[in-house]
Amino acid sequence: MGRKLFGSLALLTLLVSLMTLARPVVAGSPPVPDRESGFCDEMGFWCSVGADGSLHCEASGQCESEGDRDRRETEGQICVPGSRFSYLICDEGQRCTYVCNDAGQWESWGCIPVYDVCVDDLVCLTPSGSYEPTCWTPETREDSETPCEDLDWGTAGIQCLGEYGLDVSVTVPCQRVGRIPYPRGMVVVPNRMWIDANSPAWVESWSQTLDYNACLSHDIKEDDRLIRNFRIGLAWERIDDMPPYWKVEESGTYRGWSVGGIAWERSSWGKPRCGPGLQQGERLPAYRVDVYTYWQAYWRRVYDRQKKFEECESDWRCDAWGQCNTVCDIDGDGHADSGTKWETYLCNTDENEDGIPDDECWEEVDSGWQPFDLRMFGYPTSYFVSSAAGPIPTALEPNPGCSGVCVPVIEVQGLIRNPRGQ
Repeated sequence: MGRKLFGSLALLTLLVSLMTLARPVVAGSPPVPDRESGFCDEMGFWCSVGADGSLHCEASGQCESEGDRDRRETEGQICVPGSRFSYLICDEGQRCTYVCNDAGQWESWGCIPVYDVCVDDLVCLTPSGSYEPTCWTPETREDSETPCEDLDWGTAGIQCLGEYGLDVSVTVPCQRVGRIPYPRGMVVVPNRMWIDANSPAWVESWSQTLDYNACLSHDIKEDDRLIRNFRIGLAWERIDDMPPYWKVEESGTYRGWSVGGIAWERSSWGKPRCGPGLQQGERLPAYRVDVYTYWQAYWRRVYDRQKKFEECESDWRCDAWGQCNTVCDIDGDGHADSGTKWETYLCNTDENEDGIPDDECWEEVDSGWQPFDLRMFGYPTSYFVSSAAGPIPTALEPNPGCSGVCVPVIEVQGLIRNPRGQ
């Protein structure tokens, strides 16, 4: 079948290339759950390498100190300009570095060859020269079957660069978020948000199909059987046992399919205008809500295989060689005949003489949906973290995007009444 497994060298090469092309961290970069590799930076943020190789930093209790809190009040900065950190891809002898630019944002400086402090097959995170490196072993499964020789990552999904030149990509579907009150919230008044029940929890996509002649040209066979209609599939399934993670601007973080008690102590005045107003098309200053869900990737291989059948025949070598089998009943008397054997043949019926066995000669082979362990391809966890979420379509937002939810919040206005009732 020409199946290829993704070796550790290819895995680490892919990991290096992903991190070399990493972009500076931006607001809303997904958290990487269950990942201990990270460090506290000079401003009191906990920093770790994200799924796409970017550096993600966020406030954390384990990094808190009074001085850290004071330094973090510098608006727009997540790091101290001039600071840096690096990590090692040891098997490839690469050191990849981030530097904090003048705007206080992490910026990738790429990767360079190094040959020191490397231990085979380890990835090491070193925030500065004075820190001890934190190392972990990328988990690979050499015996794992997969039709993907390589994976290209994006923020919304993956592209499988498959065997025999096939390729297929699949995007995590948008999760729709409802909220009350709508369209605007009010200061100190609790808000409730939830993942809409109609949000898709499964999506699949298929590659192009290799017909009989294409399979011949690629020498795709199973033993001596011919193959046709060969294709590969890719799918995402939402992991419902892992509740969504909500990151609410100036309110905190939450977990659950429905979260309540979200409140703001001041209005969203002065924030970017992205929230719905009272009329369609109106945009109001709003707080941003990012929602992260967790997804399992699957692959599948489907093709038609040439059938085999067995026929009972006389064994002409029986008398000459003195090795007489008694396996089948040629004369139909109910008893197995001596000097007989079963012979296996490929079905080659071709009544229309087009050079291709007829449809009766084919049987379908289907691997079924098989889970990916995404760590095989350099991802830090076996599952994928998606930020694809947006508002439920309404008359005020008929075509909402899928890059987060914007919540306008206004001050509560009291009513002033004339004491005379006028």
